[in-house]
Amino acid sequence: MRESKFLQTFYFNSLRLRDNSVVNMLVLIVLAVDNLQKGWIGESIAVALVDSGDDPVAILGK
Repeated sequence: MRESKFLQTFYFNSLRLRDNSVVNMLVLIVLAVDNLQKGWIGESIAVALVDSGDDPVAILGK
């Protein structure tokens, strides 16, 4: 999520999509990544979030 979409969601609790439909986004889950992590993610279509034991917690996808 880019900054503009983040701010729209943060302030208005919704996100307007390209087709002008609106999606409710009541809870933002934000995970900051550094440049190294961004390089690992690259152009992936899905990313798994894991806990400290490397067990998957969630999968984020496009």
